[in-house]
Amino acid sequence: MTEKELIIQKFVKKFVQKHRIERSILELSSVSKRRKFHDRLNHDWAKILRMELLTRIAKTDDCPEKIQELLQFKDDTLVYVFSCYSEFDHLILPFEEAFHHLYCRGFASIIVNHSVDTFFLDTEFVLHSTTPRFIGRAVL
Repeated sequence: MTEKELIIQKFVKKFVQKHRIERSILELSSVSKRRKFHDRLNHDWAKILRMELLTRIAKTDDCPEKIQELLQFKDDTLVYVFSCYSEFDHLILPFEEAFHHLYCRGFASIIVNHSVDTFFLDTEFVLHSTTPRFIGRAVL
């Protein structure tokens, strides 16, 4: 299994709702089916992810510097990206680069650390509404 496949497996098993694990792994493991997972993430993230492991980022903390502090990621921390944006999806990048390109972009993205115990979820932008953003942490 490749490094990316291991990250996908760990992420899904830790953070995706039990009844959606098999389907999510199948979709994320296939280049042609990844879009299906991203579409569901974009519109139904609360039905896919284990919301009890996520904390909504307060409006006062919703800025790049504060989010990075809350995540405890350094600029050069390697992260894996799940994203509706194909130019960043399925890549391992330094946090600063991934976050710079995906924060407040419009569609859902997940930036997860290499140990797959902490991630950032930027949800789909909704006009005239506060876009919810979350930090997810695995239960130790």
